[in-house]
Amino acid sequence: MPRSRRRGDALRPQASRVEKHRRSRNARPAWFARLKRIITTREIRVEDYNEDISELEESTDDESDHGDGSDGSLYSQLKEERVERKFELEQLDDQKMEMLNCHKEKEAEVHAAYQRFKKARRKAKKNGSTISIDSILGQEFELFSSDYVEEFGLQGGRTARKRVSFYSREFIKSGTENVEAEGKKMVIGDVYLDSEVNTELESFPLPSRARRKNLNVDCTCGDGSLRFKFFGNGYLMLSIPRSLILRGRGDADILKSDAPEFVQFVGTLIDPKKEKKKRIEAAVRIESMGSFSPKENWFNMNHPMGAYGRHAFDDREIGICEVVVSYDNVTQY
Repeated sequence: MPRSRRRGDALRPQASRVEKHRRSRNARPAWFARLKRIITTREIRVEDYNEDISELEESTDDESDHGDGSDGSLYSQLKEERVERKFELEQLDDQKMEMLNCHKEKEAEVHAAYQRFKKARRKAKKNGSTISIDSILGQEFELFSSDYVEEFGLQGGRTARKRVSFYSREFIKSGTENVEAEGKKMVIGDVYLDSEVNTELESFPLPSRARRKNLNVDCTCGDGSLRFKFFGNGYLMLSIPRSLILRGRGDADILKSDAPEFVQFVGTLIDPKKEKKKRIEAAVRIESMGSFSPKENWFNMNHPMGAYGRHAFDDREIGICEVVVSYDNVTQY
């Protein structure tokens, strides 16, 4: 019986190798079917390619023949966009790591300065003295946080300088007296992380001495207090409520119960003279590089981390100012 079945099978028409190859050639991968379903309800968004992007190999030879058939043109288009999206994500990962390393370096710099401050404070305390700091009025500090970069990535793009600025109320409304009844001068300010997360600061006494304790400052947005640590001319530490950051992004509902209540930042003083010098040096350097003509794809032309966005960032030389501070300004009681 088995032999007769084999003889019968031999009499049946068999698909040729060419037909089998054509069927395998026309078979569409799962990612294409998923995107086709999306197209029936709305336009494709760039993030739609992210779901199975890790399955995309560097070589696409195995899919080179999928362009045949009635939907071959659509397949070729989506395939090209999918490959480009993978490249974009790789670029974003590289830029995030670059930014993360930068923020960690600045954190190490500020933490080292804080350790020097504590050592100087112990010495001053033995002598019955304190450490004075320059007025923060009119000063601006650039903010860095590896925790923020780890959690929120490149929100706002690389060109968004995170900063905190301090000024007197007279700067906003001239003619008003900026002295409290007890004679303490008051200061206000604002914190800017990006276009979605920023807030103004309620007035608080102008600090004149370096301290280890936090100075709690309310924000006008009503999301609690920010915690400042002013410990030396040119440096500060700042804790921002996580709820403020999430609410600014419209994500307040996803606040995790086990997440830290505050996101930690460090700040370094922005020196306007050094900034101007950097801009001039950058302009000369860019001019000497000649023409700039990267590949004109969506990522390079529209995304802050693309070639054009990075080029503009390099032109401006935004961020990373070096500040040298000493603790020689010890004042006796």
